[in-house]
Amino acid sequence: MDFEKDGSTVYKAVEIKTYAELVENWLETYCHTVKKSTLMGTKFKIDKYLLPAFGNYRLDKLTPPIIQKQVNQWAKDYNQLGKGFQEYPLLHSLNKRILKYAVSLQAIPFNPARDVIVPRRKEKEGQKLKYLDDDNLKKFLTYLEQLPNTYKNFYDTVLYKTLLATGLRIRECLALKWSDIDLKNGTLDVNKTLNIIKEITGPKTKSSIRVIDLDNKTVLMLRLYKARQSQIGKEMGLTYEKVSSNSFDKHID
Repeated sequence: MDFEKDGSTVYKAVEIKTYAELVENWLETYCHTVKKSTLMGTKFKIDKYLLPAFGNYRLDKLTPPIIQKQVNQWAKDYNQLGKGFQEYPLLHSLNKRILKYAVSLQAIPFNPARDVIVPRRKEKEGQKLKYLDDDNLKKFLTYLEQLPNTYKNFYDTVLYKTLLATGLRIRECLALKWSDIDLKNGTLDVNKTLNIIKEITGPKTKSSIRVIDLDNKTVLMLRLYKARQSQIGKEMGLTYEKVSSNSFDKHID
């Protein structure tokens, strides 16, 4: 910092010239404020969308019309061309946040993304919440019962039936360890999830931590599965802590 003649403090502007340099600087601070899974998701949006669009621009050349044109293109890609990123408004919000950081560093005098208009996202025809009605659910369960008696098929059956019986999210279910399940008392402790890079981490909110009662049929199924998993583990020289072994975590890909 410098001091003017009247004694007031003047902060030197940070030497950041390009958008790519700004992003790198912003991430160095942002990474300490969020969980690793959130950071990975943010980096994905930056690498796939923001840097290709703005990375080579000098900050003093990045104007509202340039940003508006890009936001319009993101909207067109999804709304009219049927491709692109469905949550494109999030891309604009992220870009605006990064540029706001540049203003706070005095790298630019104002935020060029501040007054950009985001086109409304159009719901595609026929885009409805997908779920199984009672008839299709019965057909699905019958299909599972008729599969060949392989360990892989048994694993799939246990996974799907556990999801149905508990209402767990898929990432919560795949993060379960046997220590989370009390087969004697028929309870399941939900206290973790899998992040985007398949690492076990705590849930995003405290409300996600809960204990679920298991019905007798689900308890019996899990007992049988645990015994079979243990036998497979002995044959391979492995001991499984997770209910869902890593070999089959492809369900979240």
